[in-house]
Amino acid sequence: MKSKKLIPLLMLLCFVLFGSAITFAGQSFWGTIWAGQTIYAGEYNVYTSGDNLYVKIIPLYDWKLTEVHVHANVSPPPVNGPGNPKIGKFMWSDEFEPTPDPYTFVIPFSTTGASAGQAIYLAIHVVVVQTDEWGEIIEDETGWGGPCGSGGRWNPRTDDLPDGFFNWGRRWGYCFLYVL
Repeated sequence: MKSKKLIPLLMLLCFVLFGSAITFAGQSFWGTIWAGQTIYAGEYNVYTSGDNLYVKIIPLYDWKLTEVHVHANVSPPPVNGPGNPKIGKFMWSDEFEPTPDPYTFVIPFSTTGASAGQAIYLAIHVVVVQTDEWGEIIEDETGWGGPCGSGGRWNPRTDDLPDGFFNWGRRWGYCFLYVL
């Protein structure tokens, strides 16, 4: 069998194995930013255009972003001895004053170790805050991009992770596969 015919079969196998968390090139994937494990603090959108991957993080419900970290690579996120993610080792990171504005990473395929049609691991980590009317921080949480929770779908308090999502170590957090 020629390798060109094998690629679509492998992609189909990945879809069957990993379900909805696998999204194929040209398709947009939406998920939820879960802060403090169970707080719906925003959404994220992952999509491709040309030779770039876009990861857009959108805070909601009076939450504001102060840090964003993204792992996008053919290898899983780096972990420490107990197996917890090393967020400081994620290639894409930024810190700023609290903002309710969306933040978008533009990630060239060439930095992921993959090319169009290949799957990569994605992990999205954030720090979100809420402020009072004077701009003072009154609440802060860390958060992860996880399964979609809007419309009564997945609930982090009661549901197992859907196919294609996984976590690691003794901490909560999420990672999923995305096809460029």
